[in-house]
Amino acid sequence: MSRVNIINYAVKGIKNIDRMISLSFYKKTIGRDFDVKGYNLKGIYGANGAGKTGIIASVKILKRLLTEQNYLTNPVIQNELHELINRITNELVINIEYLWRDTENMILFDYEIRLVRNESGQYEIGHEILTRKKALSYSSSPVVCFETAGGRLITNNNGEYTGMIEDRTKNLLSGCTMVSVILGKEELYKSISEKKNEIWTNVMSLALLGGNLYICLDEGDNHSKYHMNHYLYSQEELNINDFDVFCRQMRQLNGRNAGEFTAAPVLVEKDRYKAYEERVNHLYEFLHIFKDDLTAVDIDRKENGSCYSCSLVLNYGDYAVNAEFESTGIKKLIKLYDAFDQMVHGGIVFIDELDSNLHDVYLCALLEYLMENAKGQLCFTTHNVGPMDVLKKNKKSIDFLSTDHEIYPWVTNGNYSPANLYKKGMIEGSPFNVFPYEFIKAFYVEGDDE
Repeated sequence: MSRVNIINYAVKGIKNIDRMISLSFYKKTIGRDFDVKGYNLKGIYGANGAGKTGIIASVKILKRLLTEQNYLTNPVIQNELHELINRITNELVINIEYLWRDTENMILFDYEIRLVRNESGQYEIGHEILTRKKALSYSSSPVVCFETAGGRLITNNNGEYTGMIEDRTKNLLSGCTMVSVILGKEELYKSISEKKNEIWTNVMSLALLGGNLYICLDEGDNHSKYHMNHYLYSQEELNINDFDVFCRQMRQLNGRNAGEFTAAPVLVEKDRYKAYEERVNHLYEFLHIFKDDLTAVDIDRKENGSCYSCSLVLNYGDYAVNAEFESTGIKKLIKLYDAFDQMVHGGIVFIDELDSNLHDVYLCALLEYLMENAKGQLCFTTHNVGPMDVLKKNKKSIDFLSTDHEIYPWVTNGNYSPANLYKKGMIEGSPFNVFPYEFIKAFYVEGDDE
């Protein structure tokens, strides 16, 4: 079975991050005994507005570029990118180094993609490159798998498939990533997949990376209402057909992760209902840890053509509550269950504001379980210092993001507690240099001192 793990992640040009910042997920050397355990958790700390959410948002953009061929053709998403991409850099650069492992190979890939603004004001792929090298050979040099610039393939080291790839990707590479084009061209993908050779590994490594990324942004970063208002006020005359198209574009905007639970009703294909029902049973076992009076999670199922429209109902014996009307904390747990489940089984999960609406005691117990038992990786942003005592047991597990966009990794320093040092402002770039008197101007009303 093939697996991918992130080794390093770097980004520049998202929200207020105007310089390259880099997160390290593993030690410098990779051995034959590579094991993500001991390196599978990372908490990102920093002041409000430091750029933590921007990091998670950039991972979501990366996932969708790798998995959706028409991602950049959606005008609503283009509008989203105009708001998310830094106004100074006017470009988004993402670089990810990841390890591909199967029964025979360990290959270190390095992938970089650059979104730039074209003459018409739309964001397109200005540059894309994938390199590979043997993970266990310190002397091996990276080999370019493919490279594109300005929508044109400029390097293509893919042997007998070179001509076919050049022909099938012509005029597409400014709007689509190489892997999304190949996966979308049935004849090309079938031809490549018949031979488990180097080009197949290159393509599948990126496809597996995109498929294994699981991103949870806070509800406050769902900008549907903003885009809806922007559309409505920009229309001189509302055409119902145009509005239908816009609604389809809006549905693509937030791109739910496959299999993600939600408090709102979801459509489940009838032939997949049994599997959905089984997952709901596991969801109950998870929620019951937090709500010991919960007796079941029921499914309110309604016919909808070839699907069922399914709503989750939390049953407490004497009464039942539709998940939509549950507490914010329970709704967050419902949404996050899939993320944790993905991580346990090998997924790479990024969660923004993990601690919001979750009790510190439960959160720390959950992180301890994931640290010891999960096969994947979890990276999250948080303001809660409680998890630091769990995280410090792992390596590369605590990063501090300063307001000037520098990453300061936690390094064990004797018996010092990272939480205590952080709260006392003794971590470089720490935000805790605020004093009570500084709030006077914010709340002062003339005459208050009389």
